[in-house]
Amino acid sequence: MNVRKAYIPVWYYDMAISANIIPFSSEESSEALLKAVGPPRQVLGIGFNCYWPGHTWDPVSYLAFTKPNKDKIFVPFTKDLYENMDDVEVIPFTVDPLRDLGDRAPSVLEGLTVDVPSQRSFKINNADVLLQAAYPVYLPVYVTQFTGNEDKDPKTVVVSADSEDPYFYQWEATKTGAYQWINSGSWINLDVTERVWRMGFRNPLEQLVKKFLDQAVGHFQITNEINWEDERIQNIATYEEPNKIYLEQLFKVWSRRNMLALTENLDGDKKAIGFGNKEHPGIKMMKVDEIREDIMKKIGDELNELEKLEPTWYKNFKNKI
Repeated sequence: MNVRKAYIPVWYYDMAISANIIPFSSEESSEALLKAVGPPRQVLGIGFNCYWPGHTWDPVSYLAFTKPNKDKIFVPFTKDLYENMDDVEVIPFTVDPLRDLGDRAPSVLEGLTVDVPSQRSFKINNADVLLQAAYPVYLPVYVTQFTGNEDKDPKTVVVSADSEDPYFYQWEATKTGAYQWINSGSWINLDVTERVWRMGFRNPLEQLVKKFLDQAVGHFQITNEINWEDERIQNIATYEEPNKIYLEQLFKVWSRRNMLALTENLDGDKKAIGFGNKEHPGIKMMKVDEIREDIMKKIGDELNELEKLEPTWYKNFKNKI
């Protein structure tokens, strides 16, 4: 058995991306398509607790380490954690998610299509990264190679070394890319403001995640010049929670806008299903104009709350763009 002890550099990140989506179909008229799925509009995608490697140590660079639980305390990575341990390797950071993902996302998403039921599709255009926060973390691990009694080839297993209940990851040599590790964590946890994109087998959300795994994972740009002064590279213990609270509120605002867009081509005097208020919760039949007015009021309230929650670093960053 061969055991290597190492600190592996990884990134966890949160991201918000907006884009225009245009419905199309070869099976029905424009009028029928408009009635079925609504007009062209904007969509917001939010990625929480996403993963990107900080290194290109093959094949470990294709392993997504599960993010430590919320009760895990992150401490500063200082020399006293390893300097007296000759058998511990510290792998340097040589991959930057701001370059690999944030800078490339608009071009990768441009013209991408996702399919929805009834032979309909959406084309994605003009993607824009609204917010990206990347948290560098060093994870202590054991990388083990061993041969069992019935095995001809050695097995490679990575075990997290920061817990009494560690994660185990096994390398599957016959597979490639993000699929070559058994028990691998999630590379991307994505949600979008289009509700229908979350529904059904092989829904658009699943299509987007698969395309991400196939087209992004492995395309690591090696660099020795990570800009550690970039405001988007942040201490996970300090910045992660307020960033997530802000992104959750941003998602609420965009969800309301999505609902408003879907009413654009409806007759204002016709009745549709609306939502009650705090005094009278639940759904009820309302005129479309009333629904629009109600949504716009809620958008105003949500925007006021969003402004209060906006992180200071993000305000400063936007002012520099």
